[in-house]
Amino acid sequence: LVIINLSSTPMDREAAVLIRAKAGEAMSKIVERVREKVS
Repeated sequence: LVIINLSSTPMDREAAVLIRAKAGEAMSKIVERVREKVS
C-alpha cells in the first residue's frame, strides 16, 4: 500500500510507502522518474 497525502490517515500504519505531499505533485515526479528509467 502506498499513501500519498498531506496529512495522516487511519491507514498510515498499513502503508509500505508513505509520502507526505500533494498527490498531483508527487505523482508527476514519480511518472517523470519512471519515464527516465525506462527510456
